[in-house]
Amino acid sequence: MKTIIAFFAAVAALFAVPSLAAAETYVGVGVGTNAVTVETFELNDGTTLDLTVGTTLATPAGDLRVEGAVARSSSDTSLFGLNVGVNALEYSASSFYDLPVDTTVRPYVGGGFNYTDGEVDVFFTDVGASGWGYHLQGGFRTQLTDTVTADVGVRWSQKDIELEAFGSSFDADVEDVRFRVGFNVAL
Repeated sequence: MKTIIAFFAAVAALFAVPSLAAAETYVGVGVGTNAVTVETFELNDGTTLDLTVGTTLATPAGDLRVEGAVARSSSDTSLFGLNVGVNALEYSASSFYDLPVDTTVRPYVGGGFNYTDGEVDVFFTDVGASGWGYHLQGGFRTQLTDTVTADVGVRWSQKDIELEAFGSSFDADVEDVRFRVGFNVAL
C-alpha cells in the first residue's frame, strides 16, 4: 500500500513544479492486448485497460512527455487441463520523446519503471504476485482535434515478480509485450 501511495504522490509532485504547471496536461484511456511469458511459460494473449495522466513540454528539439498510468491486465492459460488466470494492476511512471517530424502522424519513443501487484488463480488457490520492473515503448500519435490525441503503440516490459503462496515465496522473471490504442484529452 505504501508503494501505491508513493506512486501517486510522485505523479502529483510533477504537477506542483511551476515550470510544468504551464505545460499541457492531459488524461487518457487505452485498451490493448498483451502477451505474457513467465520464465519460459507463455500465457494466452490477454487484455489491458489503462488510465493515464501526463504533461507535455514543448521544446525546440521535440515534445517531451511525463506520464503516470494505472493498467489492469488479465490473461489465462491451461496447466494440466486446469484453467490458470492472471490478473494484475500495474502502476507506471514513463517519459516519452515525440520525434520532431513535420507530419500529422508523429513517432515517439519512451520508457520508465513500473510496479505490478496481482494474483494468479491456480488449482483453486490465489497466489500473490508483486514486483518492480522497467519498460520501453514506441509508437505513433496524431492530433484528432484541438484537444484529442490518438495513440497507437507497443510496450515491452521486464519484471521481477515475487510469487507468494502457502507461506513460501519465489521469484519469477516476467516479460510482457503490450499492443495498445489510446486517446488523450488535453485539460
